[in-house]
Amino acid sequence: MVGSVSMTLEELAATLGVVPDVVARLEHHGLVVAQSAGRTRVYDESALLAARLAVRLLSLGLDVRHLRMYLIAAQREAGVLEQLLVARVASGDSASRESAQHDLEEVVEAGSQLHHLLLRRSLTGLNR
Repeated sequence: MVGSVSMTLEELAATLGVVPDVVARLEHHGLVVAQSAGRTRVYDESALLAARLAVRLLSLGLDVRHLRMYLIAAQREAGVLEQLLVARVASGDSASRESAQHDLEEVVEAGSQLHHLLLRRSLTGLNR
């Protein structure tokens, strides 16, 4: 239900229990995105979730600049997936579009699981 939330920067910061500057820094680095609603910038449910996760990572010792690696990785992954599926989506055939959407969901889920596995495997030296 992305979009059912609509809050200002100050409201988002208050919801997260942080000062507005933290949200502004997250937005500056592309981790949180506001939408324009007239003369006001508002944050939706997707922004709230991203900000909540980012604030959790900040509380664990990461800096906003460290969080950019997640954004960059997601953008690169999206670029690859778009290249793979763009022809099927653009074909105009609704069955092809539905099939591409289904495949996209599966790729995202499997890719997320693979990323998690490879990350844990790469960090095994810290568990000794």
